[in-house]
Amino acid sequence: MSLIIFGLVILGGLIYIFYTVFSYVEQSTPLANRIRDLQIGVEQKQGRLAEYQHRVAVLQEELPGSHNATARLEQWIDLLRQQKVRVEGERQKKTKAGARGEALKEMLTQRKQQGGGRP
Repeated sequence: MSLIIFGLVILGGLIYIFYTVFSYVEQSTPLANRIRDLQIGVEQKQGRLAEYQHRVAVLQEELPGSHNATARLEQWIDLLRQQKVRVEGERQKKTKAGARGEALKEMLTQRKQQGGGRP
């Protein structure tokens, strides 16, 4: 009788061990797949990160040149504004001088017509 009980205990232990291993495999398979998918995602993100780091390095190399170009363009803009002010001032002077000249010509013409001007 004790041999039968001993055999049943061993059989029960083996069944328990097989059931535990089967449950572990059943639960671990989706987790293993999920881990593999996450690892693939991490590798892709690391690849993108490396690409972004490369782009940042390239932009950092180009940045001083862009600053220099921007500074030159700002200087040109300032020079063009100064030139515009100067040209407008000259234009106004010419307009005033031209208006004075026209006024003098008109006044002389009127005096000639009236006979009071010098010949």
